[in-house]
Amino acid sequence: MNVRTDDLKKALAVVKTAVNHSATLQILSFIKLKIVAGRMEVVATNLETVAVAYVSVQGDQQADEIVVPARAFTEWVALCDAPDIQLDFYDSEPLLSAKSGISRARFIGKRPDLFPAVPTLPTDMVPLSAPLLHKLLTSVIFCAGEEGALLSGIQIRMWNDTLTMAATDGFALAEVQVQGAGAGEFNVVLPVGALRSLYTLVNHTSGELMMGYRDMGEKDLSRVFFADDDEGSYLGIGVRENFPDYSHIWGQTNGCVVKVNNDLLQGARRIAYVVSDDITDSRLSLQLTPEGDGLGVGTDRTNYAAVTEVEADVQGAMDGERKTVRLNTRYVGGITKAWGNSRLRITMNSAREPVHFSPDLSDERMKARYVVMPMAYK
Repeated sequence: MNVRTDDLKKALAVVKTAVNHSATLQILSFIKLKIVAGRMEVVATNLETVAVAYVSVQGDQQADEIVVPARAFTEWVALCDAPDIQLDFYDSEPLLSAKSGISRARFIGKRPDLFPAVPTLPTDMVPLSAPLLHKLLTSVIFCAGEEGALLSGIQIRMWNDTLTMAATDGFALAEVQVQGAGAGEFNVVLPVGALRSLYTLVNHTSGELMMGYRDMGEKDLSRVFFADDDEGSYLGIGVRENFPDYSHIWGQTNGCVVKVNNDLLQGARRIAYVVSDDITDSRLSLQLTPEGDGLGVGTDRTNYAAVTEVEADVQGAMDGERKTVRLNTRYVGGITKAWGNSRLRITMNSAREPVHFSPDLSDERMKARYVVMPMAYK
């Protein structure tokens, strides 16, 4: 049986992020190759995420499926530069024999029945363009807690033809909505650990993705599915349903309102940290000071201080004597990076109250908003 080298490399790139090389269950560090309707199905899972990709094949096989070590097989395929790879399955040992150009390899496998069952796609899936999904994820991911934290993950909610994604780590909250996203009703939390697999699928998809949800009840993990409509590759990601209710957060909209071009704010942020090694360092703070017809952007650390001012429309004034608010640069940087040349609306009540951000978007179907808690003054 022959497969195109580039096709197999692409399939392995999609599924390898779901492999668990350090799992107690050794079978989770393997991938399954199975012949299905004239194509080879490539599958990997860590039980939480299932990744499936397909490769066209030519020729017949003695056996129709085999399970092989993921790392060894992926690394060998990555080194192949011949246009085709010849694969031969042997179920008696089990064994995979591979040949590409002058390179040959044999991989000792495991019995296919030891590999976890693969969930199938739900029938009621809605289309979602890959660039749009990438935009939505990028717009909220920087507010999600780290893997293992109580508030980790991204909420995905489909309701009344509106798709909402939200994330919070307890210090900042991000929400982005798209209207006209299609039918369906679910409200789940996508684990942070699965995002690498999802980004990989999105980056390898040029057209539309399909998204769907299957509630398994107590039988198995409920899953959100993302499928490449052209190639047939898909992810099934186990989800939970305990994202906090944050609807009351959006009530505070009065105070000092600053409207500033996003690219100016992003440039000022970089100027303020021109002497810093890493402006994404989560320990660094950014100071915003509305003054007259401008917004002061700066920092004040023990070894240096830098301040720059950008043109802005300032309306109203902050409460209290202190007119400067300190914010974690990670959140400000994430907001400015996500929205390009959009104009930002920033609402600041006082130096110790949450700051609200919202970009002015040209796409009327989309809405985004953020809340960032200020860093305390010493």
